[in-house]
Amino acid sequence: MKKIAALILACLVWVNVVAFAQGYTLTNQTQTEEIKEGDVVLATWQASFPQVEGLGDEAVQELINKAITDRMEAEGGFQIVIGYARDDYQEDQERFQANGYGQEAQAQVTFQGEKLLCVGYQFIAYTGGPHPWSSSLSLLVSLETGEPVPFPALFRQNSGVRDLVTQEVLRQLEEREFPLEGEYGEAVSLWSWDRALLTRE
Repeated sequence: MKKIAALILACLVWVNVVAFAQGYTLTNQTQTEEIKEGDVVLATWQASFPQVEGLGDEAVQELINKAITDRMEAEGGFQIVIGYARDDYQEDQERFQANGYGQEAQAQVTFQGEKLLCVGYQFIAYTGGPHPWSSSLSLLVSLETGEPVPFPALFRQNSGVRDLVTQEVLRQLEEREFPLEGEYGEAVSLWSWDRALLTRE
């Protein structure tokens, strides 16, 4: 629970293989993208992520690997970085030249069981401001079907686990003095990187 029209240059530059008792391996792959406008590089994306090999069911393996990369590419926020870079390139050349734009994305397996695989994502985005933005995501996927598993599906209905998780999240937020939406009043809202409003509910 504690604390991520373009020219794509994809380079798988190293592979680190980890074998598991279930008969498959996890390989770590790296990829780089350059987003260009003409000959000008607007933003760069550097990613490191696991892929499953040797699962036995190739169709399920393909679904798992696609889920891992899709989550990273669709929800990591790189399109937002590109938007900032393109706006500054078109409207403020001085600012564009003075700053770097891009994102570093890292995905790692945080849990591996007989039926489930959990991947944690960490993102650091450079959008032209004085400090980078950081964010995180996670993905839980079934090793039997290859489909993402929603968090509530892990627990029996009325088990009380949701309440326990909520209490722990609130405890950690308050411990770190992280303000909630209600504490700002009606006029202001607090949004995370993926635009999920934080409330006590």
